[in-house]
Amino acid sequence: MPHEQRRTMRVRSKGCIRVYRGAHTINGRVIDLGAGGVSMLADGTTGLETLAGSPVEVDLRLDESSTMLFQLHGRVVRASSATGIVAIELLDVGILFERCIARELHAASDYDASPHVILVDAPCAQRDSIANAFRAGGCNVTEVSTPWEAIAHIDRNQFEPSVIAIADTQPEEVAEELREFLRVEHPQAHMVAIGTSSLDRDPAGSWLSGNDPNSDVVVRVGRVIAAHAARHEPRHRGH
Repeated sequence: MPHEQRRTMRVRSKGCIRVYRGAHTINGRVIDLGAGGVSMLADGTTGLETLAGSPVEVDLRLDESSTMLFQLHGRVVRASSATGIVAIELLDVGILFERCIARELHAASDYDASPHVILVDAPCAQRDSIANAFRAGGCNVTEVSTPWEAIAHIDRNQFEPSVIAIADTQPEEVAEELREFLRVEHPQAHMVAIGTSSLDRDPAGSWLSGNDPNSDVVVRVGRVIAAHAARHEPRHRGH
């Protein structure tokens, strides 16, 4: 019997997924999953609505355990060409998959005990000041100096970061390109810009001045943390 999805926990694990309906194959990335179902972001979005209600075969491989392939059966319950999102109810998943989900939920709970921040900035007093302010607010902070370091760190992590803070010292054009790339690749992360100009910036809570004339960086970072908490969606949830 299928699990009742509304009574199962979902976790925002990273993974690759391939869905088969007859000769039709769809590749994509996992958005979230549980013992009762999985949501995916499809690589191609044309005609996804035709999948709704269809029985499908699913190949699922989580990044954290890339050597293990789960071959599952399911039914498409929702599919949108506008968003590229496909939601699948999983049927008779088996004990190995259920144990895998339990491990992922436990790991996600530990990970979400404090917000995880990626701070991208050249080594300088500003980076130290902002990093320490995030830590004072209860965050787990990883400091990197280049866009490539940031991308590599995020890719090898089991879960998405909570906050990505990128300083304009990349320089600004490079920093903005990195923000746009990461917004697309990691839409659940709270993107924060750090700079000296507020022109065309996101609303308060998504922008920090790199200057600290009033020595109030802890207060200003605290506002960002509060804004993140107000909009934060846990990596694991009931569904």
